[in-house]
Amino acid sequence: GAAGRPPPSEWRWLLSDMGKLGVAPDKFTLATLLRLQTDLRRTRDVWRWGRGRRVRRDARTWHHLIEAYIEFGKPGAAPRLLGAMAADGARHGWGWHASGARSNNLYLRSLLAAGEPAAATAHFERWSAVTSGEPLAPSL
Repeated sequence: GAAGRPPPSEWRWLLSDMGKLGVAPDKFTLATLLRLQTDLRRTRDVWRWGRGRRVRRDARTWHHLIEAYIEFGKPGAAPRLLGAMAADGARHGWGWHASGARSNNLYLRSLLAAGEPAAATAHFERWSAVTSGEPLAPSL
């Protein structure tokens, strides 16, 4: 399978140089590589590579993955990915979840990109009506 396959060739030199210096790829490396990809296939390859290398994911890396799905034409995957992000955070006790402002922004953008402005408006209204100050989890 593709698990552990290196990112696209133009970034292998960076990982090679990091290895020579004894610097292991980390969540910042993963986040940067995710942001630099030019299509969804390459983004998925980087994600699988990071998982294969056991690079710790955090909310930022998950958000970069979700951004790519929206940008490269698969906005319908955002709810599933936000759910996976929340489960990953809960499983590892990392204290982050899918109810923050950035996650809600991604969810709203995914609805708009999927051509669902009424759903985006409804979610925004529910999110805005929360009076406790706690963010509303996306309607996954």
